[in-house]
Amino acid sequence: MNIRSIASALAAAALFAAGPAQAHEGHDHAADLPPLPLQATGPRLEARSADLELLAVLEDRQLVIYLDHFASNVPITDARLELESGDWSAKAQARPDGSYVVDAAPLAAPGSHPVVITVEAGDIVDLLNGELQVGAPQPPAGPAAERAGVVPRSGWVLGGLAALGVFGVLVMRIRRSA
Repeated sequence: MNIRSIASALAAAALFAAGPAQAHEGHDHAADLPPLPLQATGPRLEARSADLELLAVLEDRQLVIYLDHFASNVPITDARLELESGDWSAKAQARPDGSYVVDAAPLAAPGSHPVVITVEAGDIVDLLNGELQVGAPQPPAGPAAERAGVVPRSGWVLGGLAALGVFGVLVMRIRRSA
């Protein structure tokens, strides 16, 4: 065994033992970036007709509704909306941002909820149908989920000590044979 083959073996071992680089406190430059706009992640209901387009998002047991003209995508802020699903019915209230909101606690239960929406907006009177699919609630992510795939620091220390031990044994063999 010559020194070149030992050095090659050590270099190969170092490359295979190398893990992903991870930032730690003080080295995270993502804080310098502007925050991304928030997007609704709740269950959605979409409905459209020749005149109207409606999107409803279930957020904290309330249905937030966005209504616009289908052809121009211009928001409709002065409509009357009535919603029905099974035995449940409610009238939506307009919000200052141009959307509408309705208490939809019965629709928050997991399952499929067919919804009929009656829309009166100026000269337009329309009946829209949609289906709200609500999945089972997901458990919150805890520290174990956040650390999934991260090798503990003690693993890296033990791996480094093992590599030093192998390197020391190889150096001693080379000195004995010389």
